[in-house]
Amino acid sequence: MNTPLGTYHQSQTQCFWFIDTVNSNDLVIGEDSVGVFSPSTGQLVGASTLTPLSTHTDIPGMGVDDSDNTSEYMNIGETPVFKVYQASSGLILDAQVENPAPFENLAIHMAGRITLTTSTSECSCQCLPGGNCTFCSAAMNADDPEWMCTTGAGATWCSWECS
Repeated sequence: MNTPLGTYHQSQTQCFWFIDTVNSNDLVIGEDSVGVFSPSTGQLVGASTLTPLSTHTDIPGMGVDDSDNTSEYMNIGETPVFKVYQASSGLILDAQVENPAPFENLAIHMAGRITLTTSTSECSCQCLPGGNCTFCSAAMNADDPEWMCTTGAGATWCSWECS
């Protein structure tokens, strides 16, 4: 499956997380996407576009099975990492859900509200070729060692530990 967050393959082991509330004015229903990543490998294992909140956004998560394509996917008992692709900026932002639940084959979890944990106004940047970041705030400088470019799941993003 090709998504703005990267590509993932269908697996024989799957789990679903349902989001019912978006806790951010920075997200746009119908444009932005939520991805589920393996906490042990950082691999994208599923994604969905945010749907109108009269319905739930279902986010599939693929697990390890007998296929070579899924060797870095979720294992039973792992709790996924959530990230949001913000279409307007092209950024991939860290997020958390209200009720995270571990991966179980064929499970359906009501994850509740999703909240960005990376602020688009204070703690975000764009990655440039070569792994350097551009910064959106004059208070952050390019020599700050806490900024780093991360590449995974077919995408590159900057991350910074916000205080």
